[in-house]
Amino acid sequence: MADNRKKAAFPGNPAREADTGRSVYGVYGLTEWVALISVGTAKVRIPFSGGSMSSLGVIPAVFATCDPAVKSLIERSSYFRSGRIVRIN
Repeated sequence: MADNRKKAAFPGNPAREADTGRSVYGVYGLTEWVALISVGTAKVRIPFSGGSMSSLGVIPAVFATCDPAVKSLIERSSYFRSGRIVRIN
């Protein structure tokens, strides 16, 4: 009998990301953050959330997207180039 249950929707699940073409980006050291990325004269808000810090370790705040335009926007930003935003897969 085949297992037809949906895969978990949490970020970082490689099986789910492979199915959807989804990219997950993270910011270490923060629990929540809204990146303001300039596009011409406009600014785009990218909300990162779900991070935590404890004595056991750090879980980065994450943002997931399937949109190729948003992926390109993030990867061309100064935050990504400086290492503030990293791709998590």
